[in-house]
Amino acid sequence: MELEEFTLRLREAMNEAAVSYGVSAPSPDAMIELHLEGTYDRSIPEAARQLFLGEDRFYKCIDVSVHPRRGPGIFFVRASGHEPGPWETSLHPETTGPFNIMTPA
Repeated sequence: MELEEFTLRLREAMNEAAVSYGVSAPSPDAMIELHLEGTYDRSIPEAARQLFLGEDRFYKCIDVSVHPRRGPGIFFVRASGHEPGPWETSLHPETTGPFNIMTPA
């Protein structure tokens, strides 16, 4: 998988998170609060570049949610601390891969 497809899958995960929260789909300029060796506000392409480890190496789990405190235009994204590996070893290899869509409690 190349960065372009990975970015598309991140956007799809964000769309699913928005649906689960009952808010609008993310705009192209939506922001991500990225939790990855610190906390950073990033655009979708910037976050995807930081989360993409290589064509055959992925975080096992990447949590994706509408940010619970910052509002519907900001998404919470956090990579797990598990050892990265191929897509097949990710959390949901048959569907969303490493993307774990978090839903409201």
